[in-house]
Amino acid sequence: PPLMGHMIVNAIDCESHEYNHDKLTEIGLAAFESKDLRKLRFDGKQDIGPFAENLLSQVYFYHYRLKPNAHLLNKHFCPGDPTKNRFGQTRFVSVQEAQTALKDAFQWPIDPAKPEFGFCPVIFLGHALSNDTQMLADSLNFSASVFGTVVRFIDTQNLAKSTGVYTGRQQIGLRSLCNHHDFAFRDSHTAGNDTAYTMINAVFMALANEIFPNVANPDVLPTEKSAQDVVDTIEKWSQEQNNCSYGSA
Repeated sequence: PPLMGHMIVNAIDCESHEYNHDKLTEIGLAAFESKDLRKLRFDGKQDIGPFAENLLSQVYFYHYRLKPNAHLLNKHFCPGDPTKNRFGQTRFVSVQEAQTALKDAFQWPIDPAKPEFGFCPVIFLGHALSNDTQMLADSLNFSASVFGTVVRFIDTQNLAKSTGVYTGRQQIGLRSLCNHHDFAFRDSHTAGNDTAYTMINAVFMALANEIFPNVANPDVLPTEKSAQDVVDTIEKWSQEQNNCSYGSA
């Protein structure tokens, strides 16, 4: 089957303890399948909705807290409160369950009934992505590259520069990206939230010509909804998801 029609996008953010970075405390995962976007086609056109609301409603959000380190909270250098996750439902997982959840996310069968088709190609998305891949390697001995399914790594810091969103010499922070797109960066340094904001900002940058009124695409008209309205809607909807089979609530 054509592989592009089975593409998966996995956004990941990790948090570790501020005094011992080998102790992973949280993993956030936001994922969607390109085939789910077929639901958005009407009269031969793609209807992504205002600020890509229809597309973002196809994203599944997961927030994992590592059981061995769940008691470790960051209160000083990068304060964050894992109890204030806003996207998806929080699950407490063992190290083995975390490894399995990640492995399954990067080895998604194209067709479970036809294993000979192999696995879906994956775009691995993150913000300052190398930090997260290093944390996964150090804490879980996990590398997505070993599965042979990752076809591209995308860092939203680099995406911001390539799309002209940011032209500074330093790397842009996630808060600044949210500010640029006019929605609040709430309860940061919580892995589920930072992952969601990474995914949303990536979609906004990748589809800017389809989302924001611009000279290149005059058919894009201002909407009654704001970017914040859409983010709030996705946040509320994600909390009603109950699709995680790993760990315990």
